[in-house]
Amino acid sequence: MPGGWRLNGAIRRDPATPVRPESDRIEVDGQPVAATVKVYLMLHKPRGAVTTASDEKGRQTVYAFLIRRCRG
Repeated sequence: MPGGWRLNGAIRRDPATPVRPESDRIEVDGQPVAATVKVYLMLHKPRGAVTTASDEKGRQTVYAFLIRRCRG
């Protein structure tokens, strides 16, 4: 199934399907997907930055700070 994914051999259409990476077999376009290393980040949020992916008022979000720091 091109463009699709399977969970334990069953085709799934809902992206919100719960997955247990340590025990479930996940395939995308017929290729197994392995779990990756988790990375945890801490950020001392600057005053005025909002904790959302986008802001309708145009305020700077924490993602702008994280992207800058992760890219160097």
